[in-house]
Amino acid sequence: MVAVRRADPADPSRSEHQPAREQSRARYPDRTGFIERDGDPRGNGRSDRPPGAGAYSEHEMAADLLAVMNATDTDRAVLGALSLGAQRALIAAAGHPDRVAGLVFLGPAVPLGDGLPEGDTPFDARLDTDDGWAKYNRHFWRRDYAAFLEFFFGQCFTEPHSTKQIEDAVGWGLDSNPETLILTQGAPGFGEYAVRGLCAAVRCPTLVIQGDADAITGPGRGIALAEAIPNARIATIAGGDHIANAREPVLVNLLIRDFVGSLRRNVP
Repeated sequence: MVAVRRADPADPSRSEHQPAREQSRARYPDRTGFIERDGDPRGNGRSDRPPGAGAYSEHEMAADLLAVMNATDTDRAVLGALSLGAQRALIAAAGHPDRVAGLVFLGPAVPLGDGLPEGDTPFDARLDTDDGWAKYNRHFWRRDYAAFLEFFFGQCFTEPHSTKQIEDAVGWGLDSNPETLILTQGAPGFGEYAVRGLCAAVRCPTLVIQGDADAITGPGRGIALAEAIPNARIATIAGGDHIANAREPVLVNLLIRDFVGSLRRNVP
């Protein structure tokens, strides 16, 4: 699904075949469609669920990103990447510098710096507990996928009064299924050496937005990413959690607006 601009729900020209819109959502697309590239992005929403783990590699995900840009006639863009999306944005920026005008990372999940030890639980083993991060386990996902989502997004949103954000995120997570999510865990990924190589190849302006109370990756990941990309800037949100754009939307939007504005001012 590709969002172009917000459409007026009362607009009589809107297709009668469009589904009713949930009023709590902030933004909707003018039009929806499918890009024939094995799903877009694969594994989510109404997209395909390829059966092999290799279909969910970071390179395949980055190719989906570029397919969306092509389908929307977007020659060049500032890419915003949340969490694991950081690796896909890095691939695009390093491999296609003519298509990426700038990068904005939020709570980047990259194998750099110091992560949090709480997430280091065996994914494939049958555990004798379901407490805490033991829920990040293939067997638990198959037993109680919804309970895993509730736990995980509870860790993403640690700021007080985050009930609505957690409920929305769980709802989106339920658009997929445990078997697809398990496949993503076995997909080819990147180690520190490969990610540092991608970072060194980035030539566009870069902003990292990192909450200092991030309970998913820890603040060290974002700091290390900013240090690895030439001339990158970092903005730290005091008390900010992993998905700061949902809990601190005004602050994050202003940071992005100022960053994009600086790019325009520097265009010859």
